[in-house]
Order: sequence, then structure tokens, then C-alpha cells
Amino acid sequence: MKKAWIVVAAVALLAGAAAIFLFADHSDVLDAFGITDPNVPSIIAALEAGTEDKKRFNASIDDTALRLTADGKTETLALPEGLFYLSIAPYLTTTHECFTHNLVSCRGELANERFSITVRDADGAVVLEGDYLSGANGFVGLWLPAGIEGTVTVGYQDRIATGAFSTRPAAATCMTTLFLS
Repeated sequence: MKKAWIVVAAVALLAGAAAIFLFADHSDVLDAFGITDPNVPSIIAALEAGTEDKKRFNASIDDTALRLTADGKTETLALPEGLFYLSIAPYLTTTHECFTHNLVSCRGELANERFSITVRDADGAVVLEGDYLSGANGFVGLWLPAGIEGTVTVGYQDRIATGAFSTRPAAATCMTTLFLS
């Protein structure tokens, strides 16, 4: 658990420094999104938590970058070095296919719900563990080390789901296959 908090603190520090440098170049698109904090993890958290309908906007995240599109302009913000963002949406009855997570349009069925989540690497070592609240979009965003493979186990009420993931290059950033049984 201590390791996860160190990673989160490092992400915030590094991403904040890099994003402040890039902010002047990206202000038009960030302004269109209503984003005042250029920190990439903060932008992602705000978009995951949002419920407003932003049909003229698009925000997707892949293994290397956050891409924001507004009014025909696209800006790309690099993810923090050495980290990977995986957004998961455990489900009971309905889901959708997804590979590249869209922070504006992807919706999971279990919004604002509490989950117990354990992430293990391929050797079985715990990478991340704790209780997490899904956003208004039904997703829980997890910052993980880049370049690993492993499993995500999610507990919800008396149900559990486990699925494999990868944070290697070109891996999926959206996991909607966690059926809670």
C-alpha cells in the first residue's frame, strides 16, 4: 500500500511540472473543456468524475497520452513517465466493448459505487490494493506501473470479478469485462 502512495505522489509531482510547461500551448482546448489545472492526472480525474454531456468534446486516453479534442482542435498531453492509466467498469448486467477509454462518453452501469480492488503483477505481488469509489461514469481509474502484466480483482457487495490486464505498449486502457458474479 505504501508503494502505491509513493507512485501516486510521484505522478502528481512529475505530471504537474510537465503539464505547467505545456499549459500555454494547450490553453485553447483546455479552456473549451473548462480545465484550469493543467496537471494530467487532475484532468483525467475531473473528466472521469464528470456527468455533463459534452457532445462537441472528445477525451481519450491510450498507453502514452491523453488526447483532448474541442471545436476541431486536438491537443495531446503525455502521460507521466513510467505510468499507465487503466479505467475499469465492473458490471452486473450490462457492459460495452472498449479498448481505448473515452473519458467523456464511456459509461459503466455501477456509478458512484464502492469497490474493493487488488491489482497483482504476473508474479503475484500486490501492485495496488484498497477501496475505490467509481465515478459518475461508472469507472474506476487506476494508475499502474507501465510495462507489467497481471490481474485485477474487484469485490462488490458479495460478488467478485477477476481479469487479466497489461500495461505494455499498445495495451487496452479500458476494461469492461469484469462481470461480478
